[in-house]
Amino acid sequence: MRKKAHLFLLLCVVACHANRPDHRTKMDAVKKEDNSPKILIDSAANAVYTENELEDFSKRYPVLIDEISSSPEVAYANLRCHPTQEDAGFNSEAGQDGFYLIYSYFLKKKNVGQGQRRERLLKLYRSINEIYGELAQGGTYFGHQFNRIPAFVEYDLYCLAPADSSLIYKNIKSLYIGLFKEEIKNTVSEDNELGPATEKKLLKEVDKLALLITDYTDLMLVRKFQYSHY
Repeated sequence: MRKKAHLFLLLCVVACHANRPDHRTKMDAVKKEDNSPKILIDSAANAVYTENELEDFSKRYPVLIDEISSSPEVAYANLRCHPTQEDAGFNSEAGQDGFYLIYSYFLKKKNVGQGQRRERLLKLYRSINEIYGELAQGGTYFGHQFNRIPAFVEYDLYCLAPADSSLIYKNIKSLYIGLFKEEIKNTVSEDNELGPATEKKLLKEVDKLALLITDYTDLMLVRKFQYSHY
């Protein structure tokens, strides 16, 4: 009788174990390690995503791969107009930085043959951002701008008219550099917390910037970026 009781209990345990619900969920699947290759979007911003993540972004946000690309501002606004629970990670200043970096990755695929100009513009735009950051004595705006600049660069390259590069630009460049230096001098003279050392440092930065500008296209894009954001 005792053996029958033990057998009955054993069968109950086996039955209960067999009927236990499978608690593996989609969330568990998401938590599995992503072994797809990693892609470095921007080394300065330390932006790294996996191929699987980027493919998922392209499916969730068609605006990233539209035939006619929108500006980063419009693309981000489109995301905010149709929010989903999955978009929560982008609903902050840092999240917007991330979206802009992902945007730059997809638009870069359209901007073939622009490697050298891309590198120049990244340096130019970030140099301008740094100069204004110094003049403002810091602030979170400039840190976020640093991360978003790759998106601005890619959109400017995307909108580029091929004929622009053939225009003569020396006089315009000289005027632009002169006005930029004058702005720095005026700002320093009006701010007691900025001294001669800061002025000297920033004027040298503008001289470095001038060396990076090699043609009319660079000049027009740099001026557009500067006057649009500072």
